Amino acid sequence: AVVSTQSTGRLMITTWGHESTIVNTSNVLMALNEALTHSAVLLQAYSRRSEAEIAYVTFPLEFRKEGEGVEGLDLARHPAIEKLSFLTNNTCGYVTFINHNAQFSDRQDESPPISAGEVTVDRFEDWKMLDVHFGVPLFSTEVNDHACNLLLRHNLCSEEN
Repeated sequence: AVVSTQSTGRLMITTWGHESTIVNTSNVLMALNEALTHSAVLLQAYSRRSEAEIAYVTFPLEFRKEGEGVEGLDLARHPAIEKLSFLTNNTCGYVTFINHNAQFSDRQDESPPISAGEVTVDRFEDWKMLDVHFGVPLFSTEVNDHACNLLLRHNLCSEEN
């Protein structure tokens, strides 16, 4: 696969069994060379700027009813999630979405927003699925709370399941 370094300033390198690493395109060949000595590598465009907007959609999925007073599109109805619906109905986890086009302040002390649960967006085209994780998320209290509440509401820990 060919990744244009003009369209992105940073790439995400994921190796089998390890956490992903965000690398500047100026250093990507050295990082790829090292990673490929151990396992296969997935290389994804990450962002043009130092940070990208990230949103997490936890599952099992719950959809807002139409006309509940919220403007915008429910990210849980993204076409990528619809293709995964056979996996996300009776399991627990989260889908990570990235918005490469988000605009942030140039101040170094501001981090990009992280959203969980009911995420409303203007356009699905701006949001790309980054990855899918199964199990209870432990990296964020907000995402963890939302996933645990879904587990309880859907009785996924009951003896019937």
